[in-house]
Amino acid sequence: MPHGRWKVITVREEVFSRLVELANKTNKTINDVIMDLLESSAQKPAPCLEGFRCFGKRLGSMIILGCVDESGRVKQAVIPVKSLNSFVERLGEAIIIE
Repeated sequence: MPHGRWKVITVREEVFSRLVELANKTNKTINDVIMDLLESSAQKPAPCLEGFRCFGKRLGSMIILGCVDESGRVKQAVIPVKSLNSFVERLGEAIIIE
């Protein structure tokens, strides 16, 4: 193991194979591939939905949401009940559930 600022991680063989494949395709090291994945926009949290008022209706294990922005446009989404808490935290306001 190299000394200094390096650490060893263990991954399943198929994960390692995919990392090697990605590294070869992009002509990068596995370390660079992992850093690119960690810094990609897909890994960053979505921006807060400021200016929305949301209401929802429970349908089994899902919640159908309707959010109205300041201009009156309605955006709809379907989220699992188990994701409601994290959605409310990101939204920054309460959701009325019928």
